[in-house]
Amino acid sequence: MSNINSTTNMYTNLNINGNNAKLNVDELSIKDNIVTINAGESSNKISKNKAGVEIDRGSGDKYQIIYNEEDSKLKIGLESNLENVATESYVNSCIKNDLFELDDNGDIMPKY
Repeated sequence: MSNINSTTNMYTNLNINGNNAKLNVDELSIKDNIVTINAGESSNKISKNKAGVEIDRGSGDKYQIIYNEEDSKLKIGLESNLENVATESYVNSCIKNDLFELDDNGDIMPKY
């Protein structure tokens, strides 16, 4: 394979088929406003049970934002300590079920 050490502009569609595609760039810009992960899934669920975005933190634990098919929950955090993402409807239902209350500042506090 030869090296090209210049700028190359392509005005066409590009399909890459294989097991790996790696970009070694300092900045990545994507015009599409929705990025599809797990594209081409043939079943009605994620075959590998998880899909999402992972942030490499060097020697530290990776940070992840993933959907977990096993419990149907969106999770976020360090890969060793992922936590469920609470939705507005979940929080509202907890407040309505008298588990929490709002204090004078509007902060959510557990009822004792």
